[in-house]
Amino acid sequence: MTHFREPITLDLVLRSLDKVPFSKPFVVILPILALLWERRGQSLSSALLKLPSLSEWSTLLTMRHKWVFRMVVFIVLKELSKVCSRSASNLGVSKPDRPKWKKDVVVITGGSTGIGRDVVQHLSRKFGARIAVLDITEPTYAPAKYGAPDILYVRTDVTNKDEVAVAHSKIKDHFGNSPSIVVSCAGVALAGPILTTSSRTFSRTFDINALANVILAHEFLPYMVENNHGHFMVVASSASYFSLPLLGPYSMSKSAALAFYETLRAELRSVYKAHRVRTSVVTPTKVRTLLGHALKDSDNNFLTPVLEPIQVASAMVDTLDSGLGRAISQPMFTSLLPYVRALPEWFRGLLTTVGNTDSSVTAESIANSFKAGYGKNWNKDDFANVFGEMESMVRAFAKKKKQTNKQTNTHTNMCSIERMMHNFVPVHCIMLAR
Repeated sequence: MTHFREPITLDLVLRSLDKVPFSKPFVVILPILALLWERRGQSLSSALLKLPSLSEWSTLLTMRHKWVFRMVVFIVLKELSKVCSRSASNLGVSKPDRPKWKKDVVVITGGSTGIGRDVVQHLSRKFGARIAVLDITEPTYAPAKYGAPDILYVRTDVTNKDEVAVAHSKIKDHFGNSPSIVVSCAGVALAGPILTTSSRTFSRTFDINALANVILAHEFLPYMVENNHGHFMVVASSASYFSLPLLGPYSMSKSAALAFYETLRAELRSVYKAHRVRTSVVTPTKVRTLLGHALKDSDNNFLTPVLEPIQVASAMVDTLDSGLGRAISQPMFTSLLPYVRALPEWFRGLLTTVGNTDSSVTAESIANSFKAGYGKNWNKDDFANVFGEMESMVRAFAKKKKQTNKQTNTHTNMCSIERMMHNFVPVHCIMLAR
């Protein structure tokens, strides 16, 4: 596993603030600091020897140091919100139900590459976990660490319930019991303009990104419910909350994956009464994977950084080990995205303009994904037709660019392609699973 040093970003700043000046200890520390300031000039022992009365504390915090009082109120409300959210995310049972890594079996779909690969390696090296990988792509992860169980790879199309059932049988034969942890990481992004994207593309996207979760639940969830123990983690996307042009099928399918997670959590509470079966959802922005190359980098890496796979994988592994379910939002500010849907339409439009989200996917970014090796591990029989469309589209844009240069007698860069996207040939975008 590659060691990663996180750059200084807004997300890092916010997390640091949350852990230090906005943390629970400062509910006590800040009033004491205010008291010491009022009694400056005295020795520390003298200043703390006589504590103020309640009325003196009240005057000190509400009159003389209002900012301290406001900070304390903010921290208390923030921590209360965390407690309530934790309870809601864990069906009212906030006591951790941590995995027994020597006993529990982990199934990771899409674990051969990208984020899934880093989850596999992290779990194996840190906990010596018993892991089964279900994927149609050959593994690229490192072998299990010395002394840890071998990682079981089963070539599986997760949209085929019969293949998933066969994989389940192989897992039980290999490890001796059914999985109690499922990480649904497999996914694709088959996308393009709604009017020109085929129904086959929409169907294939939904099959992998959304309906595969249902197949996995049918196969593995009964064992978890029976034992009232386990964890079902769904990898969705920030696109579940905020749709982008040319990513309609992807955004729609990831919204469906989010709805699956919410429905599963509700039914575990009200239908199955399995309150200790945890559920989690992961909603990252752009991740530096082959999928991520098809999205333009942000113009401001401080505000909207590109995530490394290990950042997302580490958060996922930490959540699994905690024995608690939660919504994993990365970067941190994306936790506000659900609230965006409640804002007036004009404000959402303003955010689109400021964030320049309408040009997040371009012919240039798609071409870059090809250069990075995107599609090299695809099942050619499955994706041959659409892959051909992709290549044709990129060539068409390149040809149009040359014609435009000749007509205007000016030298344009690849950004010209972006401007042509609104009035030229349809774009069909295929992206691999995270």
